[in-house]
Amino acid sequence: MSSGKELIFTPIIDSSKLPILVLITGYCYGRFPAKSIPPILSTLVELIEGGRNTHFNTDDDIVSEFFPPVLLIMERLQHSIKLFFKNQNSETEQTVKNYIFQVQSYLLGEIWGIHDIDEFYSFLKRSQALLVEQESLISDSDTKCFHNGQKMRKRLKKPLHSSSFLGKFVSSISIATNTLMFDETVRLWDAFITYRAKSEEIWNNMKNVNKNLTSNKAWGNRGECNSKDEYIQQKVEQNTIVELGGTTVQEITSYSQVDLAQLLEFQVHKLQLYSGTIPNSLKKILLSMTESQRGTVPSSYYIKYLECWKNGDYEGSFRSLHRYFDYMMSNKQQLFYHYALLSLATLHSSFGSDEEALRAIDEAISVARENKDLNCLNYLLTWLFDFLKSRPELSYKFVDHPGREQILQFLKLKTKESKNPILQSMAYQHEAVKQMLEGFPLRKILNNLTRAFFILLNLDSSLNTKMSFCRSCQLTATVWARVGIQSVAELYIDTALQSAGKDISIFDEVELVLQRSLILYSKGDIDDAFEYLESYEDRVTGEAILMKSWQTRYMLLKADFWIRRYRLRQAGVLLDNLKSQISQIHDYELGCELEFECALFQSKLGNPTEATQIIFNQFSRLKESVNSFNNYWMINFQILYAEIIAKQSSSPERAISILLNSLNTAHKSSLLTLISKGSLALCDVLLRIDPVNSSHDVEEILSEGMPIILQTGDLQLSSKGYYLLSYTFFMAKKEHLSDDELPRIDVYLSKSLLGFKKLRDLEWIRKCLQLQKRIALKNKDKKQQGDISISIDRVEAEIESGDQYGLC
Repeated sequence: MSSGKELIFTPIIDSSKLPILVLITGYCYGRFPAKSIPPILSTLVELIEGGRNTHFNTDDDIVSEFFPPVLLIMERLQHSIKLFFKNQNSETEQTVKNYIFQVQSYLLGEIWGIHDIDEFYSFLKRSQALLVEQESLISDSDTKCFHNGQKMRKRLKKPLHSSSFLGKFVSSISIATNTLMFDETVRLWDAFITYRAKSEEIWNNMKNVNKNLTSNKAWGNRGECNSKDEYIQQKVEQNTIVELGGTTVQEITSYSQVDLAQLLEFQVHKLQLYSGTIPNSLKKILLSMTESQRGTVPSSYYIKYLECWKNGDYEGSFRSLHRYFDYMMSNKQQLFYHYALLSLATLHSSFGSDEEALRAIDEAISVARENKDLNCLNYLLTWLFDFLKSRPELSYKFVDHPGREQILQFLKLKTKESKNPILQSMAYQHEAVKQMLEGFPLRKILNNLTRAFFILLNLDSSLNTKMSFCRSCQLTATVWARVGIQSVAELYIDTALQSAGKDISIFDEVELVLQRSLILYSKGDIDDAFEYLESYEDRVTGEAILMKSWQTRYMLLKADFWIRRYRLRQAGVLLDNLKSQISQIHDYELGCELEFECALFQSKLGNPTEATQIIFNQFSRLKESVNSFNNYWMINFQILYAEIIAKQSSSPERAISILLNSLNTAHKSSLLTLISKGSLALCDVLLRIDPVNSSHDVEEILSEGMPIILQTGDLQLSSKGYYLLSYTFFMAKKEHLSDDELPRIDVYLSKSLLGFKKLRDLEWIRKCLQLQKRIALKNKDKKQQGDISISIDRVEAEIESGDQYGLC
């Protein structure tokens, strides 16, 4: 047996509309039990609304939501009636089953009571009789049907106004029926036969249960309006290729262009928010559509564009995007032209074509100004701010573009004037980002974030509000993580995830996952951090843009871990791979972090010259312009540079002025993590210069600094602090070490060693063990000396054999 499938597209009517029309007819003629009317009406509302109220993150078959099959409609009716009477607790279970049977049997009876194309057309035509304004909808050629309908109208219990919810649906069907051509009617009839075929077995079972069950004949005598033209009927039957015992079965499915356009728009939003894949049911529709059919629903091209974009197919994305906007422009949608240019700019920027992206956004801004579309202009400038933030080198190459300050001032002013609270909130968020990059005091940054939150919290809980609130939480979490209060950062991450719930975009979710993994890593929960990251690998696999971001963060974290464990060959391979990929990420922050790891790597290798050169290059890059400056990373590189000088230079005191300058800068922005890091580096330098005479000063610094260091929750910083405390006390009193002071040193050193073991930082584990050995030597404990010597040998052997390990 051979089979064929064909799709037909009509403006309004499709097969799934008929069961809805049947239910409305039954309601208007009083065919249902009175007590079952409320759940039937609620089901009708769901069916007419279709997938428009479906959640974007649903895993359901979205095509069935917009074009529900008969069996799904019956299932919804059953569920709705059961739930209604369960809540009411007013009817017996058998009574409820009887209600369900009556409603479902009426539905199938009407559907299967349509025997030929005449009855099919008459059924559609007579829907006009349900309307109060029916006379205005009926043409002169239909007067016979109209007068016959008058007889039925006397039995009509609930006529509908065309302005009512149900009346609008019936009116649209009536108007569409009046414009149907004969060949369109034939194809719709063919599609209807295919559509109802899956319910035939259930209908036969119902008839077996109730032998008297037939079509309800809500319309009265259907034959009164039939043409009985046998010649036409023969031609119709020839075109309907559905033979029960034959060899050829042709399945014909009808889709309303209006509903299909809404379905495709739904899928566009879903892909933009949650990425993922196109459902197979929708993919089959798209693959079956001809070029002319695609032209009637241009969103099919936009879905193709998004699919190519997420797969990293530049040419396919570019071609599909142009097709989409060609059709939009041909359909007299010129108002969308600047949005087309924005999509083009996004496409170019995603694939690294920065100059083309700027040209597209420039033209979009010009068109938006010409059209006086202030909302779009504000959105375009928001996009431009984000674009230039991630690519600061472009800000001085293209001097004709407005700077960050100009963009922000315009956005704050115009978003308030145009009463666009979402964009106004984003303007304050961008102001906070700018201040964070430039090293403003924390109170000013929090002031702008508070304004952003205040605006969002006074809006309704729409999807746009939830997304903007989620991103505001995400930004605030970054601020507090940089400050060094990890508990507050985690609170905002949790708030973002909980407030957005299932509405959260996959892009925002992955970003929050990356933030949480960094916090876990800094706490010393290394295995948990990597497991948490790896748990999202399946989610991002196949998503080119997401995969790049996730993979880069994962490899950076892994490289840092290998450096700690002195597996330098593996770390070098990862860093080399990252260098070749980072140009495709277009994230300035990640670029700074990669260069920092490279400098740290060279320092561990014993190449201070190469490490210093990397740091100097970053100094030049960060100071290149106000747009390229990043206060956080400038301080980080200064501290690392000072540490290298202290370790490798014959004049470690040169590092003191660098550290004092970086500490002063970090203090202005309340960056507790960097204050702690710089303070520990300063203590280390002082102890290198004069371990005995500096011990008192170091003890004072650490006594005041340890509460702040512990507050940051960074295990490496706290472990280093405990080590320096134990080393300081030992050096200060090693000549007169009393029995009371020794336990204090042992406690600090044990905490330090425990922390570094958790971090698997071999260099610092060795330092802790060496200090323990010196203490044991001071106490003349030979057994302890021997045990510690064995542990030191093991650590050194592991350091030396690090290059023998594989990459996993």
